[in-house]
Amino acid sequence: MKAPELIALLRQGDQESWRYLVATWLPRIKAATIPYNLSEDDRNEVVQRVLIDLHNGIDRFELINIDAFLAKKTRWRSLDLIRERARLPESPMDQDFAERDSELDFDEDSAEMELLREALRALPRRERLVVFLFYYNRCSYLRIAEMMNTDYDWVKNTLHRTKAKLKRITNGRED
Repeated sequence: MKAPELIALLRQGDQESWRYLVATWLPRIKAATIPYNLSEDDRNEVVQRVLIDLHNGIDRFELINIDAFLAKKTRWRSLDLIRERARLPESPMDQDFAERDSELDFDEDSAEMELLREALRALPRRERLVVFLFYYNRCSYLRIAEMMNTDYDWVKNTLHRTKAKLKRITNGRED
């Protein structure tokens, strides 16, 4: 089946076309992940992500070479997965988890803790979300950036500024 015809059928939601695409491309996408030394589970994850990307973007899909699109998506998704798997607490791009706990080492019922809670409630919603995801959900900067649809540097800078703001507030020097 030619790419323009296949894309037209996929846009119409034709289930047979989706089955054909998956049957045809699943082995190719998996084979394209081999150079990245991914585990079998990770290779399957990449395949799923690529097919989901195709499904979600089929309406915006240009009538170009579907082979090139899927090959490029496979490469991007493989590299994304490698980056995600490499995000360890010891990463130089992130703070150590132990540091996170020591920075928030207050007695639960202390006046300092209550002041911190009030300061957190006063933060703008997005800053509060970054703090929550980083300290309480233990998400990396990269993961937070993905979830919030922003970039790594924005998350890192926002967390840095927010921590400084919270320290000023808890030390009684609110700006």
